Amino acid sequence: MASGKRIGEIGAPKSRAEIAVSAALRFRIARIQAGAGWGKSTAARAACAAHPVRWIEVRDAPAESGALAFLLADAFELSRVALAKLLKEARSDESVRALVDWFCAHRLDLEPLLAIDDLHLLVDDQLSMALLAALIERLHEARWLLISRRALPLPWGNWLAAGDASLAVAADDLALEPAEARALLAERAPQLDEGAIRAALSLADGWPIVLRFAQRAAERAGDLIALQAMTREMAFAYLAEQFASESPPQWRELALIAAFARWIDAEFLERCGIADPHAALRWLRESAFPIHDAPTRVSLHDLATEAIVRSATPQERTAILSRVVAALAACGRTGEALDLARTYAPERIDALLAREGFALLDAGRWESVEQALHAVSLERRRGEPMLLGVRAALEAFHGNVDRSEQLYLAAIRACRDPELHSALSRRLSLLYINLARPEALAAIAPAVDEGSAMSRADARSIHALALVVTGNLENAWDEVRAALEEVSVDGEEDLVARVSMRAAWVAFHCDRPADAERIAIDTLRRAQQLGDSALEAHLYSILCSLTTIFRDDFTLGRSYAEEMASAALRIGDRQLLAYARRVQFTIDVEQGDEERAARTLQTIEVGGQAYRNDYFFAYSHAIFRGWERRYKDAALGLIAAEQVVEDQFELRSTRAAIALFLAMANERDEALAYIVKSRIGVVPKTALAKNLDVAARTHLGLTEIFLGRPSLANRHIPKRAERPWDAALCQAAKELATPSSDEAVRSAIQRLRAAGRVGFARLLDGALEHVTSKTARGTLTRAELSILQGLANGKTPKNLADESGRSLETIRSHTHAIFRKLQAKNRQEAILFATRIGLIR
Repeated sequence: MASGKRIGEIGAPKSRAEIAVSAALRFRIARIQAGAGWGKSTAARAACAAHPVRWIEVRDAPAESGALAFLLADAFELSRVALAKLLKEARSDESVRALVDWFCAHRLDLEPLLAIDDLHLLVDDQLSMALLAALIERLHEARWLLISRRALPLPWGNWLAAGDASLAVAADDLALEPAEARALLAERAPQLDEGAIRAALSLADGWPIVLRFAQRAAERAGDLIALQAMTREMAFAYLAEQFASESPPQWRELALIAAFARWIDAEFLERCGIADPHAALRWLRESAFPIHDAPTRVSLHDLATEAIVRSATPQERTAILSRVVAALAACGRTGEALDLARTYAPERIDALLAREGFALLDAGRWESVEQALHAVSLERRRGEPMLLGVRAALEAFHGNVDRSEQLYLAAIRACRDPELHSALSRRLSLLYINLARPEALAAIAPAVDEGSAMSRADARSIHALALVVTGNLENAWDEVRAALEEVSVDGEEDLVARVSMRAAWVAFHCDRPADAERIAIDTLRRAQQLGDSALEAHLYSILCSLTTIFRDDFTLGRSYAEEMASAALRIGDRQLLAYARRVQFTIDVEQGDEERAARTLQTIEVGGQAYRNDYFFAYSHAIFRGWERRYKDAALGLIAAEQVVEDQFELRSTRAAIALFLAMANERDEALAYIVKSRIGVVPKTALAKNLDVAARTHLGLTEIFLGRPSLANRHIPKRAERPWDAALCQAAKELATPSSDEAVRSAIQRLRAAGRVGFARLLDGALEHVTSKTARGTLTRAELSILQGLANGKTPKNLADESGRSLETIRSHTHAIFRKLQAKNRQEAILFATRIGLIR
């Protein structure tokens, strides 16, 4: 089979590899350490092309102790006869001093770089390794390049500390980048189409030897499937040769474990029963297999994984799988355990779900769990409390709230285990909290006194959320602080982070933005250290709300929303991803960015199940439709959202927005009905509720204006608003309710834009310009229009009668007809409405 040095046949190694080797050559001692097929020698020769180099190939060494001495003698043209006697003495007394003195006495030409390739073949030759280390120590003017597949027993730590040696150039430095790999294939195998090139790149994943196999396969393959199959077969044969030639039999078990697990570290190997996990990791790093190496963990290349799994017997798979699945679950990697069971051991799914069902969902494995449930018997799915709870969570995930509630209640009734009973109660309460339903308090009450101390602390934080939902804000803050103190004493890191996230949410709703931000940022760091992307997504959601509601900082808010989407993508949580994208869309609309809002909207399943009751998205989508003059469609979209909004302040704000869009669409009777439905007797307490109240009341005032009843607008519009954002909206509404010039109206809308309400200002501007009353324009006679213009110019009915020669009664009759047609209550409303729609100036 081909070796890694022949990679040069398909082209020069990637520039990044040359850069890495060139950087290493700046030191007196440079080294390259990578498995077979990574092009170590090719990269070294390319980097040394402009310098004189003395190359030594270890494969040419004689098979005896101290073989390196013969290679050095040949390289410097020294006598082997004289060397043989010294080697014999060195083998007997295990001292290399005489050998080193002999080499140094010959005044070696040390000007060129001395490169020694394939040194891993001498790793067990203690005499050669001792000689090499001693020569490097003595010959300070010499420069060395040591190339090996394995770590060498040399004093690297001392050399690194002294500044003599470079860090090793590893496989990651030698890997081909996608752009260069694509260029190589396009040059050497032009018959490959785009699909075949992508397939080859995916198989290679940066491993140069596989690109060569793909090139060779392309010469004989007629289609994509044949190309993939032939490339795989050549790679598997190459791996089998390398593994068989260099891997001792006792390490086959480790190779299988590494193949079944996505990545391995010392803790995982210890749980798998490996006696010396650190030695095992060291062997894997030094093997011929292609790996991805991190400071504390190792993962195999996909092709190596596939080859090892294919080579294992059914008995070997069964023996290893049970250990690997159990070790993954014990290390908190339940999602990987489930994926492994689904692929290789379906019979283990039942027990895994019954034990780790909620942990799998918390890890974002919604789709995997849903598919895995099909492997469980119907009887177990209907009777096992954990499986009932998992089904309930999945139903909630899909928006089937009623079904989810029924399954949670059935699971609680069937459960006899206190710990699981507490977990089910906590999840049912969270379902109610997400729906803003007061039943959350009753659902969480049993869990506060059930289960372990940590479970009780967890339940207490959920109890605080339930208190927020029911409006008991003062007690909610005290409760969540107590839960945080309890769980921080000796709680597990993930539980502390979860409770802290809820504390941030409670602080946000209790109008404690500084506390909420501090807790959220601290918890975000903890979540990142834990690698908990689901928790990260929730924390970014809280930070996004904080920056947009309390700071009106939409730029920072959108960056948080983007981070939320990235975290949701990492765990495959479609629900969180859908919410993140809706938040992004909402911010895009608030900023009036139609192009970006349209792009974001294309990624959202509008009207889908996930987060159906998201008032803010429904409202923003209505504004987006309003930009397109689709006011009736905007109202219908909000009416659909109205059916599933649970929070009373969100519901009132939704209805007020419906009334506004109906008024813009000239649907007078329906708009008036929604004004009546928007009444509420509850006083808002939280900042969010106050903001929703201001928005609802201002929208109702604007509705009255568009209905031609500006005198009624001020009874809705708040007299004052705390946020500059809301204050600008209220002020604009007040000015629009007062008869004024077009310039004054434009000025009010401009101030609204300056305050940050760009999207709404754009809607209002367009509506005032185009909310047409073609019917009104058509039904007013020329005489009525003349009278209305006269009234707008400040003339009295008597003045108009005198000027026109008509009687005062005729003028008054026309005036009442104008009021009726324009649906105005008095002269002021008629003039204002006619001015808005362009009937008069």
